[in-house]
Formats: sequence, C-alpha cells, structure tokens
Amino acid sequence: MKKLFLAVATILFTGLFYQTTNAHISLESNAKLDAELFGGAYLVFAGKFGGELTKKDVANTKTLSVEGCAKGSKIYKFDLKITKNGKTTTYHGNSDQLTEEMHAQLKQLSVGDEFTFKNTKARLPVEGTVDVWAKKFTIV
Repeated sequence: MKKLFLAVATILFTGLFYQTTNAHISLESNAKLDAELFGGAYLVFAGKFGGELTKKDVANTKTLSVEGCAKGSKIYKFDLKITKNGKTTTYHGNSDQLTEEMHAQLKQLSVGDEFTFKNTKARLPVEGTVDVWAKKFTIV
C-alpha cells in the first residue's frame, strides 16, 4: 500500500511539474501555433494569422497567402471588411493581391481600427478549391 501511494504521488508530482514548466508558453496570434491548434487552411497577411499589425506592416504588404493546406495553393477570391471609426466597408478581391484602393484604405487606418478577410477561397495546386479562414487584424 505504501508503494502504491508513493507511485501515485510521484505521478501526480511529475504531472504538476510538467504543467508549471510549460505555463510560460504564450498563445499570441502565431500562424504556425494557431494552425497546429485549429487545423485547416488559413490566411496569412504580413506574416501573421490575425492579431496586431503596425501601419508599417500594412504599408509593406499587398499579398495574401494561404497556409495549412497543400503547398502551392493560392487565394483567388476574398472579401476585405475594414472597420474604421466604427463604420465597416467591404471590398471584393479576385486574386491573392490587394487592389490599389484596398491597400490605400488599409494604409489610412489608425490605431484601434480593424480589418478582416471573409469568404476567402484558395485553389489547390492540382485541382479543387478550399475555404480559407482568417482572424481579425487590429492596427497598433
């Protein structure tokens, strides 16, 4: 009985130690970590899968990419929803590139403004399409 108690105590102690040593892991918006947690095709913009972006990040990015599915997949359709000062405007895209108008509107966003991509689709490299999900971006 004493050995059984010691075995259970050792297992419990080891489990507690494991949890505390991994407690420092951050669950910030990291595309690779989110993909591992949720799976499926996801949109990457300015190297991120949602979360906070600076005005510089937005100014330097015009291309949408897709991760979490077959290599070589490419976005061919999306809706961009921009919320500035509480008002939402929707733009439609037919490639993996922002239009000049979309990019100009994104560059005008201020701290706290948000945008997201909806109804996003990607073509697989061989044949077929896949729905691509995205998270909200906020300007900081």
